[in-house]
Amino acid sequence: MKECEKCPAVRRCDGKLVCGSSSSDNYDQYIEQIDKCDVYGFNWPYRSIDDVDIPFAPEKCGMEKPEDDPVNHPTHYTNRQHECIDEMIAIFGKEAVIHFCICNAWKYRYRADSKGKHDEDMKKADWYINRAMELKNELHYDWIEERR
Repeated sequence: MKECEKCPAVRRCDGKLVCGSSSSDNYDQYIEQIDKCDVYGFNWPYRSIDDVDIPFAPEKCGMEKPEDDPVNHPTHYTNRQHECIDEMIAIFGKEAVIHFCICNAWKYRYRADSKGKHDEDMKKADWYINRAMELKNELHYDWIEERR
């Protein structure tokens, strides 16, 4: 469907465009096979198809699926060209992602006893706190470099 070309979730696989919205019933389908979008609609800003070069569904494109590391690099955050947190930094900036990391750490600590994965959730919380501190240090270093 032509409107899918404008979708922010579209990915290129084997030279064809594929729906990358995991919330959609069309997930992992070639867009020429889609007749209706059940998630986004079509009010997205236009993106050039030439800009869509992020591979999607590595196993479908003949690539090896990465091993899952549920704490440091969960596959649902690493199944694209760039890891999710790195894209967030590029799009929203380090300051916003620092706040996101702190809030996510709080969430994991808050619900650690409720999900049955206490140790894993505590490790995830630690990961987010460590990432926030790394980003804070990078911001400080960037600030110093700008003034030299």
